[in-house]
Amino acid sequence: MCAAPSDKEAAAICFQTVGLEEDKYRLGHTKLFFRTGVVAFMEELREAKIQTMMSSLQVSNSLGKSGPQRSMQSFIKARLI
Repeated sequence: MCAAPSDKEAAAICFQTVGLEEDKYRLGHTKLFFRTGVVAFMEELREAKIQTMMSSLQVSNSLGKSGPQRSMQSFIKARLI
């Protein structure tokens, strides 16, 4: 993200990035005010992002293990012969 001169503008940039319309929220001096249903929408976005990140971690983790597991299996097979 780019640097914002104030916290208020940084929050506005975050909401624009997510695609939240300006009439769905208000920025106070120290608080954020959301219309009905916006918090649930934001939570769904967060859950979807977490699920995507966890899935990619699991895939990369399983791909990373396949190489050493195969080499260990070939080592055991060679030792048995």
